[in-house]
Amino acid sequence: MGEKTAIKVLHLGDVFLDCPFSAMKAEESAVRRRETRETFARAVKYAVDEEVDLVLLTGNLTDHHYATFETMELLCRIFRAAPACRFLIAPGPHDPMTENCLYRLAGLPANVTVFDSARVSHVSFPNIGVNVFGWAFEGEAYPGSPLAIDREEPEIPGITLVMGYAGVGETAGNAPLSLNEIGDFGGDYLALSGGRLFDGFHRVGTVTYAYSGALEHASYEEPGFGGGNLVTLTPVAGGGVHVEGARVNFGCRRYAMEEFDITGIESPNEVMNRITSVIKERGYGRETALRVLLTGRVPFGFAIPRTLTGENFGLATFELDDRTLPSFDDSRVARDMTVRGELCRTLIPAMRVGTDEEQHAAAYALKLGLGALDGRDVTKL
Repeated sequence: MGEKTAIKVLHLGDVFLDCPFSAMKAEESAVRRRETRETFARAVKYAVDEEVDLVLLTGNLTDHHYATFETMELLCRIFRAAPACRFLIAPGPHDPMTENCLYRLAGLPANVTVFDSARVSHVSFPNIGVNVFGWAFEGEAYPGSPLAIDREEPEIPGITLVMGYAGVGETAGNAPLSLNEIGDFGGDYLALSGGRLFDGFHRVGTVTYAYSGALEHASYEEPGFGGGNLVTLTPVAGGGVHVEGARVNFGCRRYAMEEFDITGIESPNEVMNRITSVIKERGYGRETALRVLLTGRVPFGFAIPRTLTGENFGLATFELDDRTLPSFDDSRVARDMTVRGELCRTLIPAMRVGTDEEQHAAAYALKLGLGALDGRDVTKL
């Protein structure tokens, strides 16, 4: 194996450069695209600083099978700035190995290796005693399991890495792997991306496997920071390899959700104070996109301003999801013979039966109706 024993690997995936962030306003989407590029550059700088031997990119480096000239130029510049690192890319469903894909057009530097076939192949690095097996998507779908084959024997002995876009289990969708297939194929570390969050390092026989998760999180369905896996592999005297994995955060944006049951709270200021207190307690700051869910029963007319933004709390963004239900004095409603009373008598019963969605729809309709009768701007309710 040469002089070096322990090998460091940085496992990244689901980078999604050039993601349009189409649900956002144009200015915000431009910021998020820039942040995604910055996050990838920061991860590669980390690999250089930590003297990582191999960087494994397991699919969806870009959001589309094509990439802008700016992105291709950026990738080449980043890779060339880290000549001591070897980068291995296993194209996934968003960046498949097609005739006119960026991997064929970008002119990638010599320290980058791209797996170009759906059939598993391998590349060896004799100077560090490592063999890497991988596969590529050649379109948006991958037929069958990439590991349902006998592994070819590499030319050199040493540490064995396996990498690609796939999922473990029957519900994995694209390129599903079974635990038996993982164990039979073998290897020391199996690096996966599969549209899943990082959920720890798992073991099947001699194989340690993990998902990369997204490098930069993009929604509240991906809580916390995006990142990658730093994996250290050390040959053990007498045979075998010790695998140690650690999660490393790289993301610019942290997504977080907090839920408050505000039953019994009498003023909106109390709610604001609770939100502010939790923000301080959790250490949320300019990097945080926070969504607050309010639940419970509140006096009618109780409302938190919907015009609040991240600037009000020192956050990147702030969203309020008011799912509270108003409470009413039924005897007072029964005596009210105005249009307001009739509206309440029509909608209040619907707020007390049916599904949660139906109850909240009735409550929101009542809020809008009464707001309109009061002459308020219902777009802010």
